[in-house]
Amino acid sequence: MTQPPSGSPYAPHGDSQPQFDQAGNPQASFQQPDASPQFPVQPYHPQAGAAPGAPGPYGPMAGYPGPGQYQYQYRAAPAPGINLPGMWSMICFGAGLVLTWLPWVGWLFGFAPLAGVVLGIVGLSMDQYRDKRALAGWGLGLNIFLLVVIPVLFVLFVVFGLAFIPWLAYNS
Repeated sequence: MTQPPSGSPYAPHGDSQPQFDQAGNPQASFQQPDASPQFPVQPYHPQAGAAPGAPGPYGPMAGYPGPGQYQYQYRAAPAPGINLPGMWSMICFGAGLVLTWLPWVGWLFGFAPLAGVVLGIVGLSMDQYRDKRALAGWGLGLNIFLLVVIPVLFVLFVVFGLAFIPWLAYNS
């Protein structure tokens, strides 16, 4: 093993004999060198408060864009997945199609296509669902169809139901 040069900060200082405690274990001696370093010390950020990417004494700071490179145009973030108002519009269509025909409570679900139309319009008009409008369009169209068909079918059932009352009275 070679010894470092005498001017090196790693050279031993004072006496080079190791020190031992009473149990015979070696003690490390951490002494600072007496001489100051031979090179000028630069601060880590030579231009504190300067804009990121501004040229310093060693050129532009690595990893940072230069001045004027933060010029982006932002738009609403795309929704992760599907158009939620459009999905709920389709759910309202299914509820209106199936549950409207339940006795005693069917009239409550007659309002589901109205809610589906509103949700379909919301799903079509929101900017964050710009590329995902198909579900809302289908929900809007099918709920409008239900708003037309359910009253027509209700009228047909009432008319044909009333038409069979004399037949029921005659055969009973």
